[in-house]
Amino acid sequence: MTECFALSQAVLIDRVAALMLLVLLVVMVWVARFHRFHGKAFFLASLVGAIIWLTSITLENRAIDEGCKLVWAKFAWLGIGLLPMALFFFIDDYARARDRWHDRRRTLLLFGGPLTIFAMAATNGWHELFYGPDTRMMSEGPQRGQVYFDHGPLFYLAAAWLYFFITAGVLVLIRGLRGAHRAHRPFFVAWLLVFALPVTANLSYVIGGFTVLGLDPTAYAYALAMMALSGFIITDRMLDMRAVALEVFWRNTPSPLMILMPDGRVASANPSALAVAGRSRAGGNIADWGPLEPHSEQMMARDPASGPVALDLGERRL
Repeated sequence: MTECFALSQAVLIDRVAALMLLVLLVVMVWVARFHRFHGKAFFLASLVGAIIWLTSITLENRAIDEGCKLVWAKFAWLGIGLLPMALFFFIDDYARARDRWHDRRRTLLLFGGPLTIFAMAATNGWHELFYGPDTRMMSEGPQRGQVYFDHGPLFYLAAAWLYFFITAGVLVLIRGLRGAHRAHRPFFVAWLLVFALPVTANLSYVIGGFTVLGLDPTAYAYALAMMALSGFIITDRMLDMRAVALEVFWRNTPSPLMILMPDGRVASANPSALAVAGRSRAGGNIADWGPLEPHSEQMMARDPASGPVALDLGERRL
């Protein structure tokens, strides 16, 4: 194993990777010490995954011997398996304003998944189902000096497993985009664009054989994506997802809801309440709100400290 640390001279892409790794390490320490947000532990785990992946790929690129390149390529699967799963758990916790780091099922998935994938790759010499027999060092072409990987069925099984979590994370963001107020939508669009970068890079490599200087660009794209997400956190450009969830509930619940000020003015009303009153927007005095006018005295007589009031409006309750 020690011979696999005998490395070739660093080229431009290796220096870029070293700079990315330095940024990711600084960001991880900074976020761990100075920031609090839902899903923080999963976000830090995703940073660990990105660091393991990019470090392994850099060592693979600089390794001289084909066998050593394969060693680092297999070791990279610890990070490859960890990053998408941890990132999904972070998005899910953040979007739902909760922390489920200690959930046993999640812990089993988060650590069992990457270890299982790594085991499949590490034992490839016995079954050749992860990397096929055509895996070899390229002696010519743009990938000269790099290993061509003959992807086997276990590789595609691992990819499908990880893309399940990637897709689930994207769906959470799309659901947030569709339900959020117009002012909040740029946030979700920005996150989706960040996710599009590594997904596009990976699909271009797996399906189209696209490389950057003969290398799989996915690790570098994920590192950039994690740096972008970290930038959102460090600069406090994160949404209060609890407030967003409450707003989505307010707008989409079939129950009519409204906020009434002490002077009788309707400060806010959700779409269901507007439909009941036959109005297009909130405002004005409750006495002028058509079907609600007979109940105005009851609502105004209510002590605000006693909480919300419920009214029977035929088949609906306000």
